[in-house]
Amino acid sequence: MNRKQFILSKGATCANWTWSWSFIDHNDMKVIFGAWDTEAGEEHEVILRDSWEFITRDGKQRRQPGYVQALEHLEYVRQGYDLYTFVMGHSLSEYSEDISRIKKFSHHLQLRYLVQDEGGLVRLQRSAISAGGAACINHIQRRRKGADPC
Repeated sequence: MNRKQFILSKGATCANWTWSWSFIDHNDMKVIFGAWDTEAGEEHEVILRDSWEFITRDGKQRRQPGYVQALEHLEYVRQGYDLYTFVMGHSLSEYSEDISRIKKFSHHLQLRYLVQDEGGLVRLQRSAISAGGAACINHIQRRRKGADPC
């Protein structure tokens, strides 16, 4: 199963299957992010950095279309959508060190909790307990009754 088939099987979609790393399912109120294996620690994953907004290709700096979409999807999480990730194996493009490629990915979604760090970093905690009360953004702003994981 390729990445598109996997995401569609989870009910989510995106604006462009080539450059997107975030996906949304409005029916089940969930957002799915691919998280690079190189950006994962024991208790957290990084799904967005300010430095990912632009890439350099052929000597020209260009805005990554997937970055804007990722910001839009994070707004849905802040409004109460659940946040899930799947791990993507990282490799570099043959065209530029600024361009990443997926060499493999996990076919398993994990529920995560959003923590906005300073310095342009969006980090996820693996559990609501480790995220802490005030930092657990998608817990605080949940819309669903009875869906309180913390």
